[in-house]
Amino acid sequence: MNYLSLISIFLFSSSFNQKTYISDPTNYYKVEKIDSISKYYLIYVRRSDGLFKIVSEKKEPIREGCDFLKVNNYYPLILESVFDSAAQGQILHIGGLRVENATISIEELGMVHNLYYDDRIQGLNFCK
Repeated sequence: MNYLSLISIFLFSSSFNQKTYISDPTNYYKVEKIDSISKYYLIYVRRSDGLFKIVSEKKEPIREGCDFLKVNNYYPLILESVFDSAAQGQILHIGGLRVENATISIEELGMVHNLYYDDRIQGLNFCK
């Protein structure tokens, strides 16, 4: 009986060690998918108002003060368009962005037609 109690305590306590950052779901984005193209990561995140694509330059892993982005985890992101601020909130009439012999598409079904970044995302690290 003690053995089962120890296992259940271990499982219960380990569930609190996962960092998901949920407190106000309207300001949090769920990482749906991570992809890469050339020297960039494409991070697909979802919030109640849609699916967004974030571009992040590939960098060496950062350990101190940052968390590795994980699929299905939530993060308090501050997304900004990579395009001129005049495009904010409008559908862009371009198919994508060409960077170093690679084209990053912004016209995907079910996705907000824009491309975003967050200064706190460096590579696949979220730095608070």
